Amino acid sequence: MNTTRFIFLLTLLLCLNTSAKERSIYDYSYEELAQLSITSTSFFEMSIAESPGYVQVFDLTKLELGAHYSLSNIIEQHAVGSSIGSHARHGALHGVRGILIDNSAKTLLMVNGQQINPRSHFGASLSLNSPFLGDIQKVEVINGPGAIIHGSGAINGFINLIPKNGQENKGGFTSLTYGFKGQLAKFESGYGLSFSPEHNLYVYAGVIDAKGFEANEGYGLNKADYSSYETKAWTNDNFRISTFWKYQSFNLQAIYQELNASTHNALEPNPAHSTYLALQPRLTINLGSSEDLEIVNSLFWHEHAFVFNDLTQGGREWHWENKLIFRTTRLTNHSLALGGLYGIKQFDKEKQFFRNKLKGGAEAADTNWQEYSFFMEDIWRDTEKFNISLGLRYDKYMLEEIHTNGISFSPEDGDQLSPRLAFHYQINNSHNIKLSYQHGFR
Repeated sequence: MNTTRFIFLLTLLLCLNTSAKERSIYDYSYEELAQLSITSTSFFEMSIAESPGYVQVFDLTKLELGAHYSLSNIIEQHAVGSSIGSHARHGALHGVRGILIDNSAKTLLMVNGQQINPRSHFGASLSLNSPFLGDIQKVEVINGPGAIIHGSGAINGFINLIPKNGQENKGGFTSLTYGFKGQLAKFESGYGLSFSPEHNLYVYAGVIDAKGFEANEGYGLNKADYSSYETKAWTNDNFRISTFWKYQSFNLQAIYQELNASTHNALEPNPAHSTYLALQPRLTINLGSSEDLEIVNSLFWHEHAFVFNDLTQGGREWHWENKLIFRTTRLTNHSLALGGLYGIKQFDKEKQFFRNKLKGGAEAADTNWQEYSFFMEDIWRDTEKFNISLGLRYDKYMLEEIHTNGISFSPEDGDQLSPRLAFHYQINNSHNIKLSYQHGFR
């Protein structure tokens, strides 16, 4: 028996040995799916059945992941109403209900509520193709607008990644993947620690390299030369490091990820580069048995670059956001949330935080952005089977003069009022009626 056949049979045996412990999304009953909780459609945790909008939740610790290489694979194969396309520079494209455009800027990508979308026009395209899933517990996919909770950007919908924690994922795992066709090698390792019911930690690291392949459809023309991207652009590192720490009412998440598309997947050669560092400290202060105050700070540094006209071009941006949310359940049958937000974003072309080889500023700009928002939500439950969600949000945006591609202009300040009206009624254990009216903008 040759080596290739032996490795194939060994892999098949391991898959057969573990597949009995895993479940496909199609193995869940409607009742099980409806009871899964979701955190990104409301200021309160709700079940899928009563959450406004079209909601899907995938538990990656239970979903069969053998055929899934990336987040975009999971969305394409399991998220009803979503489709995935590909752009030569921007990477994966998220489409909703058959509508697909040349960027993913109108779908928010978040980790535990923290937005990791760059505000440059292409959005989180490369991150949708991220092959690093070992620190993710659940994926929440919502098709449709959601400005009431997330403000600008949630037009197509939003994708919220719920990270693993040390309480539910005690101990460690190590995974090594190799694929022959794309000469792909991926290593992941994570470890969860639980010191007490209110104190846990999860740490993760992953690294990948792939040479890629060219489909036999180019008729001998435009052959890919991956080495040109390595010499003209940047080092072709692809890795992710993350930690998620909870100590009583304090949570901290930190993620550092670098993706270089020409070597992190086996799609068409793509000379694109994306790196981000995200920090989110979150503190919840209990004000009594019925009230709490949540203070959320988000810090996000991002750079992008690509090879264009034999030049490495791109830019950088950083975001800071402080959000206060007051919640109370003191009123009978009501869950009420009130809050506000203040944020700053800065954009620089021909500059980077983690690399410094740019020769141009295409698809980047020089400007500063300030924003503030006020929001409220009231969820009224008459019975366990019936609830109404009312919400309103006001956003104000102020941008300084924008300089990009040799053009300068001064945009007008913008504001947006975003209402929500939604209700849910449970007919029986397997039938529900939901109706919602929501806004989105960017």
